[in-house]
Amino acid sequence: MISAAQTYSHHNIVFSKKNVSLWDYGGSSDLQLTAWGEAVAQADGLVWVVDLSNNDLLAASVEALDKVMKF
Repeated sequence: MISAAQTYSHHNIVFSKKNVSLWDYGGSSDLQLTAWGEAVAQADGLVWVVDLSNNDLLAASVEALDKVMKF
C-alpha cells in the first residue's frame, strides 16, 4: 500500500504573465488539520487530486475535502 505524503512542497511559477504559487500538502491527517485550512482560506483556487488506484481511499478523500472546505 502506498501511504499518504507526510510533507509538503511549494513551487512558484509564471503562467500567462501571472505569478502562481503551487502547494502540495499531501494526504497526511496532520497536514490536513494544520496547513490545508489556512492555505484554502487564503487561496483563489483549489485543485484536489485523488489517487484512485485504491478505491477504498475515495470515501476518506471526500471526507477530507469536506473538512478542508469548512475552514
